[in-house]
Amino acid sequence: MTSVDPVAIVAALDRQIALLAPVAEHLRLATRSPSPLLADEWRGPAATAAGRFADELRARLREAEDAADDTVRRLRIMARAVS
Repeated sequence: MTSVDPVAIVAALDRQIALLAPVAEHLRLATRSPSPLLADEWRGPAATAAGRFADELRARLREAEDAADDTVRRLRIMARAVS
């Protein structure tokens, strides 16, 4: 039976954090940026549809941001528990 190497586990968790943390930050910035879809020249139903789409996109980006942040937080907790 092989033993668990805590150093290797922490290194693997740190690699995952290093890959995911920038994704979480990018999503955070994307949710706070103004939508490029809502140009002043849009009128009528197109403007309404673009607004709904931008709202839905922002909501989904927030959900993705929350999930990425939560995963980074859990990975950090796991890394501390192992070390």
